[in-house]
Amino acid sequence: LNNFEEGLAQNPIGPTAGFTIVPSPPIPFGVGVPIFGTGAPQPPFNIASIQHNLKTPNTQEWNFNIQQELSDKVVFQIAYVGNHSVHQLQLLDVNQPPLGAGYGAGCAPPLPNLTCEQDARPFNAKFPTLSQINTISTPGFATYHSLQVSLKSNDFHGLTSQVAFTWSHNLDTASEVEDFFGTSGYVPQDSTNLKGSYGNSEFDQRRALILTYVYAIPSPKTGNAFAYLAKDWQVSGTTTFRDGFAAPLLTFGDESGVGNNHTRYNCVGPIHYQLSNFSLPYASPSSFQEPAPGTFGNCPRDPLVAPRLNAWDISLQRTFRLGERFAFQFRTSFFNAFNHPNFAEPSPGPANATFITATADDGSFDSHFGVGGPRNIQFMGKITW
Repeated sequence: LNNFEEGLAQNPIGPTAGFTIVPSPPIPFGVGVPIFGTGAPQPPFNIASIQHNLKTPNTQEWNFNIQQELSDKVVFQIAYVGNHSVHQLQLLDVNQPPLGAGYGAGCAPPLPNLTCEQDARPFNAKFPTLSQINTISTPGFATYHSLQVSLKSNDFHGLTSQVAFTWSHNLDTASEVEDFFGTSGYVPQDSTNLKGSYGNSEFDQRRALILTYVYAIPSPKTGNAFAYLAKDWQVSGTTTFRDGFAAPLLTFGDESGVGNNHTRYNCVGPIHYQLSNFSLPYASPSSFQEPAPGTFGNCPRDPLVAPRLNAWDISLQRTFRLGERFAFQFRTSFFNAFNHPNFAEPSPGPANATFITATADDGSFDSHFGVGGPRNIQFMGKITW
């Protein structure tokens, strides 16, 4: 039995996900005699199942590249890269009632009425003890398109580098299968209309500019002590500028009346963002409106854009020769050298509570970045022989 709607991956996570019942001895046996007593949870129950003949997910990829050698040490490349995925995993409620079932005529308050929802479930007549039948299935799909441009140099006046720019769009019906919050699309807003969940992937990041470099600093040509200390230094690093990832927003209510609590908002205006006051929502609440009872929200999946990433990682190093056999390498590394603040994704709802509570390296609600913490400085010494 699964009473937490994310399916097998989460069972028995949650306060009522799995039921463990120990009857008091002596245990009664007999036809029609309940053995678990009056304190046992009562049906209808949610269950998890797996689609018969589950298909293997697969992805088709394609790309087209043009390269141009600008000199013997500099190469320019421009490319289109895309892919299309099919048979992706989804968790669908094959026993979902019609839209607005919990708000139907004759349904007594409080609304949505859970009894009305249960009575309207398509398998209720045959299986009245079953509520959601959450089925792991493979109807999901995804698409990725990108323009990728790079400029590479190899020991060009002491500089070896790569400048890479990507402009892309990633869309899917679900971005994860470990979906604790119901935000990834794995459990859709409407199990009967998966195409309605096709939208921005959680991994959708429109623009990314990444610079990597190693530069041998020219040594002084004099032979004094200062020249000895100043020679053979090398600076290297990675600089990253990236748009924020697409981020989810849900009401976490049952405005639709189908009982899955994965309803999206109605988008009613342009979305504005602010990072000046963290006691206020990151996204403008006036841009969203709860859908009317008995309806789904019209916002696309992942309508928000999380904060951008700006990170400079810089290293300075030198190798000192200690005779013919030994050498000492000194290195100092500055991670987020300019201490630029980078923030994680906002909370996924409600609309008046899209607060940001962590930096990107802490990553509340899946920051995906993995970098972006405060400045860290590392010193290293190494002897080789």
